[in-house]
Amino acid sequence: MIKMTFKPVTHVLFDMDGLLLNTEDLYTIGFQKIASRYGKEFTFSLKNKIMGQQSKEFARIIINELDLPLTPDEFLTETRKFFNDLFPQCRIMPAVPVASYACYTNYFKQVANESIDRYVIAIMCKQQRPAPYSFGVEKLIYHLHKNNIPMGLATSSSIESYELKACQHRKLFDLLPYKTWGTSDPQVKNGKPSPDIFFVAAAKFPDKPATEKCLVFEDSINGVKAARAAGMQVVMVPDPRLDRSLATEATIILNSMEDFQPELFGLPPFENNNI
Repeated sequence: MIKMTFKPVTHVLFDMDGLLLNTEDLYTIGFQKIASRYGKEFTFSLKNKIMGQQSKEFARIIINELDLPLTPDEFLTETRKFFNDLFPQCRIMPAVPVASYACYTNYFKQVANESIDRYVIAIMCKQQRPAPYSFGVEKLIYHLHKNNIPMGLATSSSIESYELKACQHRKLFDLLPYKTWGTSDPQVKNGKPSPDIFFVAAAKFPDKPATEKCLVFEDSINGVKAARAAGMQVVMVPDPRLDRSLATEATIILNSMEDFQPELFGLPPFENNNI
């Protein structure tokens, strides 16, 4: 862990994709599927650029970087076909080890048909899933809920995308009553790394906390920049492949959500065997 100066907080905001759910892996599948049609590769470097951004923003970047003969709307329409099948299969993080990224990429480079082979993906996920639950994610959210810490969701996803991703995880997401869907919320004018979403998300708490009283959990550099620009502390739990020197604005960087110590930020400490 990289420690800095911590200040007490009273409210917590969570990103969703790649932090609570393994949907970043599923995005990789869909984006590589499109890229493969044109002999291109959706790289981890490109993935880092788009993480946390709203849909039309990331579509433009992917199209420009890979020189794809598509408009942003065409790109999103094509990927939506895949995600309608894939997102309901998502799992609570961590669900699929990082090693599977190469497996996904190589698999979709060889796929020529237009449909997602859901059977193959299900087998891949089942075989590579190390445990039925992510105790880090669930333990923390249930712990904060038990101790009456106000929590919210601040995701760049649209509400439609959220509904697909959360459909099998309602119990967990019901504990985050204050939700902001960046792509769908007209108040969120700009996507991450702009701070808009975090200002909007903080304002949804009934007691309207000052931004410095909010702690954000993020997995992307864009998300970290957005939270810091909003005046919030941010716990980063990044993809292990990320060069951490690129995330100097994070208040603290963890290898896993399981490493988080709530008391560092003035939150109630975990009890033994608490989940």
